[in-house]
Amino acid sequence: MPPSSSPPLHPRVAIIPARGGSKRLPRKNILPLGGRPVLAHVVGTALASGVFDRVLVSTEDSEIADVAAAAGAEVHQRPAALADDLTGVVEVCLEVLDILARTGAEPAAFCCIYATAFGLRPADLQGGARCLAEGPPDRPDGVMCVSPYNFYPHVALHRTEDGLQPFFPDLLERPRTSLPEMVASNGTFYIARTAAFRAHRTFYLPRLAAFELPAERVVDLDTPADYARAQLLYPLLSRGATPA
Repeated sequence: MPPSSSPPLHPRVAIIPARGGSKRLPRKNILPLGGRPVLAHVVGTALASGVFDRVLVSTEDSEIADVAAAAGAEVHQRPAALADDLTGVVEVCLEVLDILARTGAEPAAFCCIYATAFGLRPADLQGGARCLAEGPPDRPDGVMCVSPYNFYPHVALHRTEDGLQPFFPDLLERPRTSLPEMVASNGTFYIARTAAFRAHRTFYLPRLAAFELPAERVVDLDTPADYARAQLLYPLLSRGATPA
């Protein structure tokens, strides 16, 4: 009698890192956008997707915690030691997973969603979850939300004492049509099998699937100029339009 197949693997927990000490764009996670804090949009999208049993916001900041709770998320009190400029989302997610493991609630897979990813729609998170669930039983290790490169990396220049120099001189003269299509993480969400994430301590896992978003729906919210663009973009996104 053949063994029964394993049920599809889904990321049952969403972790949203949201610290309060952003420097280039202060309080960026809770800036108003369309009448609500940015973080509230992201929490609402995660909940509306129906993918997750739990949506947790990791923060050390009481105001962010209040916004997260009001939006319907669980709040995880982040230690101050993990709220500095040098701590990345990997360390934050590992700390949350450790807490869940101690209570017997660690998921087999999870999703890390950026607190400023206001351009996400519930269908995007559903699509990312399907990428994990519909693969073979032991793969992929994770799913990365990506967008096309705006500029091909082979034309990159770097500054030297002698002026600008090509970073990849051997590739500089190659026509773009001879190079493979390239994408990059767009800073919206990652999905990972927990065991693989713990083993490699990165979202750039060995067997990585892609869920692609149009670049027009992604804003890297780090500067006042980014915020100004977000304010222009949000009305279009809220109507379901794709910016030209």
